[in-house]
Amino acid sequence: PDAISIVDYKSNRPSPDMAEEVAPAYLRQLAAYRHIVRDAWPGLPVRAYLLWTDGPRLMVIPDNLLDAHDPVENTRV
Repeated sequence: PDAISIVDYKSNRPSPDMAEEVAPAYLRQLAAYRHIVRDAWPGLPVRAYLLWTDGPRLMVIPDNLLDAHDPVENTRV
């Protein structure tokens, strides 16, 4: 593969319109998944998505949002 995609299903009603409106808990969870996947497949880009089941609607979650919630990056002093 040339990239890895992570899709997490969420059932909020109503779902947010923009990635910046996603609950921080969901972003932390997806950032943790991305961190694990990056460790397992180094060198491959990892794309993250939320699939809102009330649509259904697939939402791209940009790297900069996930970077702010990365479990390792945010524990370094």
